[in-house]
Amino acid sequence: MVGCKVSQKFRCKKNIFVFSCQRYMGTNDKTIERKCLGRTKLTRRCRNSVSSGLFCSVHKMQPYVYLRRLLVGSIGLAAAIFTLSAMCGPSEEEQKLRSIVYSLVNSACHSWKNAYIALVPGHFSQHNEEYSHVWDMLIKVEPPKYSEKAWRYYFPLFDQSAIYVREELDRLLASYPDVIPEDLRALIEETKIQIEIEQSAYQQLTRILRTTDDKDVFFQVRFQSIIRVLAKLSREADRLRHEID
Repeated sequence: MVGCKVSQKFRCKKNIFVFSCQRYMGTNDKTIERKCLGRTKLTRRCRNSVSSGLFCSVHKMQPYVYLRRLLVGSIGLAAAIFTLSAMCGPSEEEQKLRSIVYSLVNSACHSWKNAYIALVPGHFSQHNEEYSHVWDMLIKVEPPKYSEKAWRYYFPLFDQSAIYVREELDRLLASYPDVIPEDLRALIEETKIQIEIEQSAYQQLTRILRTTDDKDVFFQVRFQSIIRVLAKLSREADRLRHEID
């Protein structure tokens, strides 16, 4: 906005302010210009300013004050709408989507668990009645002991199965960034990192175990670490889903 000085003798008074506001709000320029110039004698500098479409802020309430108040009012209205929306909570469709996403996170965890149970001879059937939850059973029951044959036998768990879980969790994070809450997102990232660490350790296990006598311990820890992080993530996703349902 550019102001122009008007002589004491030929004041623009309210006409210029009317022109300024209407000019900004999109009223026909030529109509306002004729109205203003026809009724008011202006200095040459002010006349040139009006003809070129510039603002002439002589009145006490200048156009920028009006616009500032309009902007503040708009922001207040937007804030009120946002607050009302937050008070109302997510819609039924949003809640359904969240429930589906939490189920998918849980399913990604169970995919590795199911692959593990399928590989174990007997599929832990002898422990089914001892534990009420499958994750509790997998955490407490001793994993397989080490041998080179066992290492090769369970290798797919730390290769294809582990890769699938990480890729599925990555896909969910990328596809639903506004659905997954921050706490769950952090837990997913923690799970991915732990799986990657155990993958790398398992692949190098035969070389590492040549220098230690605790072969069974090093071998079993790989299973237990993945089971714990997957159980934690699975239970959290399941808890969030039940809160909705």
